[in-house]
Parts: sequence; structure tokens; C-alpha cells
Amino acid sequence: MVEKQVRAGVINASGDLTSWGTKATGEKWLIGIANPLSKDKIFSWLPVLESSVATSESYDKYISFEGKNIPILLIRGQDFLLLE
Repeated sequence: MVEKQVRAGVINASGDLTSWGTKATGEKWLIGIANPLSKDKIFSWLPVLESSVATSESYDKYISFEGKNIPILLIRGQDFLLLE
């Protein structure tokens, strides 16, 4: 993209994002981190500049326990269960 003189942007390739440049306002790009218990809600925003982010959702990764689907998160190489 840079070779084509595209000055800034974010490319999302199946959840792996890369950014270059800034928004037209000069601000960093904001990557929304979905709430693992509600994929339609943003949990937090991650400002990025000239960097890449690899994402993975947990709302489709779960175990069934006592008739309830419990999301599993992978954090620092360890599995964690999100219990309500």
C-alpha cells in the first residue's frame, strides 16, 4: 500500500490487523476490543500507530458445563474460564 502512495490505513485480514500512518486528524488508529461475554459490545479501545495486532475471539470458543456455555480465554499461555 505504501508503494501505491496510500499514506495511512488499517488492514484487517481475518482478525490480524496492521496499521500505518495516522488518521486524517493525526490521531492514532483505535482498535476495538470486543467484550468476550457480548461480542457486540466494546470492552476497551487500543490505540495503535505503525503496528500490528493479532486478535482472537472467545465467544465462539467455549465449553459446555451444566447446560451453560462458558467462554475460554487464552491469556499469557494459560487457559482461563470466564464465570459470571
